[in-house]
Amino acid sequence: MKRLLLVDGYNVIHKIPSLRSRLDRSLESARDGLRDVVSSWLQKHPDHEGLIVFDGVDPVEGEGNGRRDVSGRIASIFTRSRVDADDEIIRRVRECGGDPSRITVVTDDNYVRNNCRAHGAYVEPSHYLPVSQKRNPPRKGEDPADEKALDHEAIAQINRDVKKKLGLGGN
Repeated sequence: MKRLLLVDGYNVIHKIPSLRSRLDRSLESARDGLRDVVSSWLQKHPDHEGLIVFDGVDPVEGEGNGRRDVSGRIASIFTRSRVDADDEIIRRVRECGGDPSRITVVTDDNYVRNNCRAHGAYVEPSHYLPVSQKRNPPRKGEDPADEKALDHEAIAQINRDVKKKLGLGGN
């Protein structure tokens, strides 16, 4: 029997900077990025299947329907319009029909964490999932040279100015 990685979709997207930045392009781009992250995790854990739960209506499949990726190891489901993803995740852990310790929930939401843990599931924070450290390419109109680091003298001068302004004995 496979173990289940149960992911709080939008919560994790908003907690992982590289996924959150994809929201600028589109919600679908961020969801696809999360699927890629979960897929990478599953490649290293062949005894697991993945389930990503999102709030609301699937823009492609319609209300309450799910999509499964090509490998068949990741399902993405969207809750019905009046059902919160948090409650859907908790319900799935509570009603797993077996051993809830076979489920690992990935979320940073305390309500979900506490309830899932109380029902016997393992709970991990969003950084549990591997994220590529490669930097996103600059956006149109952005100049990567604008990201120059401050030198030590500039940092020291800023610190002196702030201390002086705050009356902390800065020169």
